[in-house]
Amino acid sequence: MYIVMNLFILFLSAALCCSPANARLFGNNCAKIETPDDFDVDKYIEKSWYIQRQQTNTYQPEDDLYCIVATYNKEGERQWGRRAITVRNYANSGAVNGPSPNGDFKLCATPRFRFRKPAELRVAPCYVPASLGGDYWVVAFDPNYEWAIVTAGQPDQEGACSADSFLCTLREDCKIGFLPCVGNGQGLWFFTRAQNPDSSIIDAMEAKALELGICTANMKDVVHEGCSYDGATLK
Repeated sequence: MYIVMNLFILFLSAALCCSPANARLFGNNCAKIETPDDFDVDKYIEKSWYIQRQQTNTYQPEDDLYCIVATYNKEGERQWGRRAITVRNYANSGAVNGPSPNGDFKLCATPRFRFRKPAELRVAPCYVPASLGGDYWVVAFDPNYEWAIVTAGQPDQEGACSADSFLCTLREDCKIGFLPCVGNGQGLWFFTRAQNPDSSIIDAMEAKALELGICTANMKDVVHEGCSYDGATLK
């Protein structure tokens, strides 16, 4: 989601540390994710998304899981010549309505492929080539786009689920020596349109993740009760 260090260095590092050749694969038993072909990006970006549950990662520790919201727009932004969707991510650190480490920071999202797999995007700072961005896959969504499950690519890691379940997740950290990096392979999120959705919606996402072979045991709840989202872009 949002990024708290020098973005260009981090995304350049991601290309090195998070490539498939260096990934710690959980065998070959992970279910292969096929993203939906009927994904409609215009419907997806109609309204803001509130993140309800997610895994932590190198750029979002557990202390930053407050009031997280993502808003996407077509603003005519171009990323190295390609049309891009503007991504604005917002969160509070330490507490509800606490400081927002990066304010309403802007990123760019571009399709991973030009003419196929519309639900597979790449996200990076707008001045960085999309090829160095992090994978952003919408692996499942409600027919009315009231919820969505997003992964940072193909799950290939053993999470906190039972090993014999063959449920897989995504990595929660990435390092080159002692330096952190971000990019492909870090991130699992549950999105909803509602700030505080009914528990049945969360249950539906949990069931869908299980059906897809995704382990959700490493996910943490994001707090939204009492959030004012001061300074966030919402729609």
